[in-house]
Amino acid sequence: ACSPLWKWLSNSASDLLSHKGEHTIVDIGSIDSASTDEQIQATMRLRYDALGGLRVIVGELIGDALVQAQGLLGGILKFCLQQSDLSLQKEAVFTIVSCAEHIGDSALIYIVRHVLPVLDNHSCDYSRIGASLSILSLLKKLPTTLLLPYIAFIIVPCMKKMTDNNEDVRRLCSKAFAKSVSLAPLEASARDPLLFDEEMRSGRRDARAFLTQLVSSSSAKTYIIPTKINATLRPYQIEGVSWLSFLRSYNLGGILCDDMGLGKTLQSICILASDVVERARGYQQTREQECSPLPSLVVCPSTLVAHWCHEIKKYAPILHTIKYAGSLDTRNKILKSFDNNIERDGKRVCLDSIVVASYETVRQDIASLQGIRWSYLILDEGHVIKNHKSKLSQSMKQLKALHRLILSGTPIQNDITELWSLFDFLLPNYLGPYKTYRERYVKPILASPS
Repeated sequence: ACSPLWKWLSNSASDLLSHKGEHTIVDIGSIDSASTDEQIQATMRLRYDALGGLRVIVGELIGDALVQAQGLLGGILKFCLQQSDLSLQKEAVFTIVSCAEHIGDSALIYIVRHVLPVLDNHSCDYSRIGASLSILSLLKKLPTTLLLPYIAFIIVPCMKKMTDNNEDVRRLCSKAFAKSVSLAPLEASARDPLLFDEEMRSGRRDARAFLTQLVSSSSAKTYIIPTKINATLRPYQIEGVSWLSFLRSYNLGGILCDDMGLGKTLQSICILASDVVERARGYQQTREQECSPLPSLVVCPSTLVAHWCHEIKKYAPILHTIKYAGSLDTRNKILKSFDNNIERDGKRVCLDSIVVASYETVRQDIASLQGIRWSYLILDEGHVIKNHKSKLSQSMKQLKALHRLILSGTPIQNDITELWSLFDFLLPNYLGPYKTYRERYVKPILASPS
C-alpha cells in the first residue's frame, strides 16, 4: 500500500531535499530578489509534502528502502532544519524524530555526528535553534532504552549552549540538558550499540569522564597555569583554579564560595590570565573567530575597584587593566577605544583588556556595555543580584559573555529564592521560570518541618 508513495518519495522528494532535479524550484536558504512568491510557496509546499510523506511511511519501510530513507536526513538537515521558516523547521524536527524512532541506532549516530555539531554554527541562529529543538524533541519522544547510549554525547553540547547569546537556544538547550542529566545515572548501564565504531566508543568514554568531573570537583584534572603568576598557590587554591578551568572548558558558569581571605580574587586572576594566553595562542594557530582574543569584565562594589586593579597588576602583570570609572566623558572615551581598536601601552584595548567597574557604573552604562562581547564576566560579592526584580540584577543579566562567575562567601543570605536569581545569571533557564521554581522547590522546602 505504501509503494506508490515511497516511489514518489525516493525519487521526487529525494531530488527536492538534495537540491537536485527539476522539482527544486528555489533553495529557501538562498532566495534572491528575482524569486517570485509563487516559486517560494511552491518549493515550500513540496518540502512540506516530502517531510509529511516520509513520516507517514518510514515505520513501514524495511531493508534498502529504510537505508534510502536515512539518506534523506542530510537534505532535511540542510534545507529544512536550518531555515528561518519556523513551520518548516518544526516539520523537519518531527520528521527527524520519527526517523530516529523507526530507523534506530544508525539514525541516532547520524544525529550525533551531524546535528549536534550544528549547535556550534555561530553564524546562523536559526541553525542552532533547529538543532536545539531536534535534540529536545528526541529526548521527549524516544524510548529511554533507545536514548541511553547517546545521553553522554548530548549532555556536553547542550550544556555549552546554555550560555548562548540567543535566548531560544539557551531555553531549548537548558531544557535538553536538564532532561538528559536526569537520565545520566542510567547511562552507564547501557551497552554500546553494535553499530558503534571506535570513534563513537571513544567519544562516549570521553563524555563519561566529563560526567564524573561534573559530579565531583575533586576529580577534575590539575590545571597547569600557562603563564607566570606572582604568587604561590596553596593546594586548595590549585584545586579551585582547576575547577574554574573545567567550567571554562565546557562553557559553564559557577559560584566560587570560599570564605573571605582564602583567595577568591587570586584564583579568578589566574583563570583570567590563563584565558588571555590560551585564546591568543589558539587564534595564532587557527585564526578562527571563536579563538579571537576578547576583553573580560570584573564588576564589584565601588570600594573594591581600585583593589582589583592593584591585585591584577600585582599577580598577573601581563594583563592590561582598565579602570572603568570617572565622569561620563571619561567612560565614553574608554568605550570609544573599544570601538576603534585604540592601542594603549602597546596593546589593543578591545582584544585582551580586563575591565574593572562598579555595579552602579555598569547599571548606568548598561546600554553601551551590553553591546560588547566579553570573554569573562565576574561578579565579585555577586550575592547583590539576589533580588531578580531589581534593576541592578536585570542589568547584569543583559551583559553578554562566554564565561560567567560569581564570587561570594554567602551566596544564600536569606532563603533559597535567591539561588534562582544567581543561576538565572549563570545559566539562564536552567532552573526554569521563577514561578515554577518557587512552586516545585521553594514552597515544599519552606513547608517542611525540618
